[in-house]
Amino acid sequence: MAPLDARLAERARTHAALPFLRLPEGERTFAEADAEATRLAHGLARLGVRPATQVATLLPNCLEAALLPFAVARRGAVLAPVNTAFRGGVLAHVLDLSRAELLVMDDSLADALAAVAPELTHLRRVVVRGDAGTVRAALPGLEVVPLEVLRDAPAAPPAPPNAEDDLAMLLFTSGTTGRSKGCMLTHRYGPRQAQLMIEHYGLRADDVLYSPFPLFHLDALVLTVLAALELGATAAIGARFSVSRFWDEIRASGATVFDFMGATLTLLHKAPPRPDDGDNAVRLAWGVPVPAWAPAFEARFGLRVAELYGSTDVGVPVYQPLDAPRVPGSCGRPIAAYDVRLAGDDGAEVAAVASGMPK
Repeated sequence: MAPLDARLAERARTHAALPFLRLPEGERTFAEADAEATRLAHGLARLGVRPATQVATLLPNCLEAALLPFAVARRGAVLAPVNTAFRGGVLAHVLDLSRAELLVMDDSLADALAAVAPELTHLRRVVVRGDAGTVRAALPGLEVVPLEVLRDAPAAPPAPPNAEDDLAMLLFTSGTTGRSKGCMLTHRYGPRQAQLMIEHYGLRADDVLYSPFPLFHLDALVLTVLAALELGATAAIGARFSVSRFWDEIRASGATVFDFMGATLTLLHKAPPRPDDGDNAVRLAWGVPVPAWAPAFEARFGLRVAELYGSTDVGVPVYQPLDAPRVPGSCGRPIAAYDVRLAGDDGAEVAAVASGMPK
């Protein structure tokens, strides 16, 4: 399986003029995204990023956040995108855990980084999206340069020898059961998870895959951007989830598939009905959890709701089959790509219980 940067290069050859990334600040075709990723990779090399080293990011959803996974891969390095909501000890922990000497960040997060900068043992250089002067003043102990330094580079690719089993990224867990952990994911992981999503949810090359969630998260980065890359389709990434703007963004982006998580589906369901609720191109919404009132949501907005189950470290081993009735209380069935075992608190395998879902 080709590494991330090679997969983008291939799409740039086969789908050059087709839209790949669609964000509020602009759109990039496959060819444009590939060329920008190459320039960013040269910029990273100019700043001392070496193959197999880590590059951390602290960015909101923006074009740079979508392009850097490919740029870092093109340098042969490892991407470590950090949750922009992390503060204090949690932020210091994940930055040190990544061992990144270089961080690409947004100027709006200068105060958060400044608060933990004295605790960081690896970080040496910061690349700033926005006002580098303000960040430089807040971080006197670090070298601070503007993002334009990364973009001011030639277009010839560095061509590092990535292999599918090489480390591509560190994605951090939410830390619900302890300190956030860095999941070490290879160049095979992202494309393979994208392929499984395409296979089990029937995603198509003419789809526009929309996610309003952050690009440091599996849903947006792997199951949306990399799924679009595999398909030769469009990934539309919102700035953030907003109940009031959601359906307008869906229509403006031309989205045919979107994902949800946590309370977002409930918030959309509770919004007052509008005459144009069904006026959208969406055919599938996937995520977790799926509430009992899902049929009413489907009827109101004219789409299908599907559930799945997974995690950053293992991917998505369970999908609700689209060709089977929804079973209340079930998030689906294990797919053939995985071996799944259920164990109790003592580690012993638990007995299977009939779910009512067709085998």
